[in-house]
Amino acid sequence: MKLSSLLLTLPLMLAACVNDSPYSASGKPKPWFTTEEAAGISQATSSAAEGQKFLSGTTALSISENYGTQIEYLAPDGSSDLWFPGSPRTTPGHWKVMASTSGAPVMCFLYGPNSYDPVLHAYGGNWECGPLQQYILHLHTLAIGDPFRLANGKVPFVIPRGAVMPLPQVQEQAGRAVSQAPLHYRFNRLKAR
Repeated sequence: MKLSSLLLTLPLMLAACVNDSPYSASGKPKPWFTTEEAAGISQATSSAAEGQKFLSGTTALSISENYGTQIEYLAPDGSSDLWFPGSPRTTPGHWKVMASTSGAPVMCFLYGPNSYDPVLHAYGGNWECGPLQQYILHLHTLAIGDPFRLANGKVPFVIPRGAVMPLPQVQEQAGRAVSQAPLHYRFNRLKAR
């Protein structure tokens, strides 16, 4: 998924992630993270180095109206493995957090020139970057490690295109393909529900 399209669909993704409205009666967004998580996110978005450290070795789950559920392992060496809906294997890529020309940290992804985004009808091959804070805040769950063993290039099952699958549902369907070690989270939207 191209980061530019992700940022354009941010309000739709937030609405799709929860059953009730993400907004309070006053129209302001409801916080989905705990005070401790907010401190971690604030620290992570304070610099490119902190962002790289925060995301390194994690598995990010996002849900959007256009793409459905996507899961990506962000390896410490800068490689990534994207579990894309409809695909029987991961899409290998690279990720990094760097400072923009203004100094603000940005999250960047690069997928191979033969990778294809069926929503945007576009091929990969170029770095796509956007604000790190927006990337982190749109995530549904950020788990520590590679619980689905995506780094091996295989997926536990094919996620149906457009499917909205929170992490517990993905874990249940993946069954034995999921690491048997307990999951540890940087954050998980579902825990407060």
